[in-house]
Order: sequence, then C-alpha cells, then structure tokens
Amino acid sequence: MACAMTGRGTNTMRISAAVRRGRRRTACCAILLAALAAGCASAPRTWMEKDGVAIGWEAKSTSGPELRDLRLAQPVDLTADAVANQLRSLRYQPLQGVAPVQPVFVEAEVAQLAGPLSDALRRVEHLDLVQFELRTATGPTVGEVFATQDHLHWRLDEIAGVAFAARTGGAEESRWDWRLVPGKGQILFVPPAPLGDKTVANWVVADFALPPPAALPAARPAPAPLPAAAPPAATVPPAPAAPSGSPAVVPAAVPATPSAPPARPAAVPPPAAKKAREAPAAPSALEEKLESLKRLRDKGLIDKDEYQTRKQQLLDEYF
Repeated sequence: MACAMTGRGTNTMRISAAVRRGRRRTACCAILLAALAAGCASAPRTWMEKDGVAIGWEAKSTSGPELRDLRLAQPVDLTADAVANQLRSLRYQPLQGVAPVQPVFVEAEVAQLAGPLSDALRRVEHLDLVQFELRTATGPTVGEVFATQDHLHWRLDEIAGVAFAARTGGAEESRWDWRLVPGKGQILFVPPAPLGDKTVANWVVADFALPPPAALPAARPAPAPLPAAAPPAATVPPAPAAPSGSPAVVPAAVPATPSAPPARPAAVPPPAAKKAREAPAAPSALEEKLESLKRLRDKGLIDKDEYQTRKQQLLDEYF
C-alpha cells in the first residue's frame, strides 16, 4: 500500500511539473506576441504604392501627445467624391513676403488621391491614422488624415517639397514656411491643455460635408528649366603660309559693312517730366498691399510684430 501511495505521489509531481512548464511556455508566448504587436504598432505600415501615391497606417499612440485625448471614430465611410471635395477645400499660404493663399492640391492631384484615401479610410483600424505621400514635379506632399465624430482631420508635414518648419525644428524667427488657411466648415486644431492653447498651423479640422470650393488649376506648373549655355564663338582659321621663294599673297580686302548711323541723342526731359518718370508706382498699389497686409493681421495669419515689419518694408520701398 505504501508503494502504491508512493507511485501516486510521483505521478502527481510529474503532472504538476508538466503544468508549470506549460504555463511558462504560455507566458513566454504572450510576452513575445505583445512585443511583436508593439513593434508593429510603432512602425508605419504601407498599404499601397502606385503611380506616385503611397498610402499607409500608423498607430495613434506613436503620432504625438496632442492626439492622446482625441476619440477616433473609425473606420469612416466617405465616398471618393466626398474625399475629393475635402482635398479641393484645403488651402495654404507661403510666408515669404505677402504671398497669396493658394490650394494645397491641383485637380490632377485630387484625382490621384481621392480614390485611394477613400478606400484607406474605410479599411483603417480604430486606433490608426491614414498616412499619405503624393510625389509632385516640385516635391512630395506628405500628411495624414483621420476621423473623429463628424470631423475629418488633415495634418500636413510637407507641401510640394516645402516642409512645415515648426514641425521639423525650423528657425524661431520664421516659425514656419507656410500655414494652412481654414475655409468655411474648417478650423485650425487647438491642442488640449497642458499642451498649449494656440492653433496648430499645419492641422485643419473639417466638417464631413463642406460647401463646393472654387475651381482648382488643372496641373501644378513644372519647375522652370535651367538656362541653356551660350554657343561657343566661331573662330576663323588662319590663312595658310606662303611657300618660301614665292611672292607673298595679300588677302583681298573685305568690304566693310556699312554701319548704322549714330542714334540721335535723346532730348533732355524737363525737370517735371524726369521727376514723374522716376516716381514710384501709383499710390493705389501701395494702398492695396497695405490693405492686404492688414487683412492678414486681422485674420490672425501673421502676428503684430510681423505686420509692423512687413509694413515698414513696404513704406521703405515706396518712399
């Protein structure tokens, strides 16, 4: 009987050891799968790449602290026409001088992006962002799009080869090389406290239903070609030398080309006419530029210091 009990005790110990080994294997597998999932979530994943368009996904958790408190509402079913209307509505303003507001995309680029982005927004996971890159003749346009309740978020890092300086560590005095300009049904994103209370100039929050925007250019102009090199000057070969002992050959005189008669000196204008010719452009041009600069300040597109600097530059140019 003692032997039987000893046998049962030995079997129980063997079963317990097997159970512990199984539990350890299960725990190791779980840790490995979690590590793989974390590695996959931290790296952007490419979904498609075709005809100069690349679409991928990136996890919300790796896309910046300002997204931490946003509640994404994805996937979202937007038709290609609705996405095209969103793309046509995006506007930006280069901040070198007093530059006009212009569309982010031209019509040919909208046609390239609308379909793939519509498909990506229908397939995206709940906690992922749709990333896109469009290669243009002047450089890539790079950004990401994602949905919250009743809104679509567009965050751009680069437009036609010009990066957003505030996102890439640009100079403090310029702060950015361009900024997005919201239209009807759009606002610039304001991060929640304590991240800040100022608008983010490369992030537009748009209603799903936007009014039809103005017509876009058909295509983005290609970069200007480099100037052609000037052709080399023609050289006249020297005349062959005369053999020794033979009389020297004197070349025939080339008839001179009659030159144009000298231009008659221009009459010296009277002082009043000369002063009128040297005067700067009409005051109306200056007034228009000052009004445009004031509108930019009133809309908050430039701050007070930038406004005063640009205003003084215009006044110095005209006076």
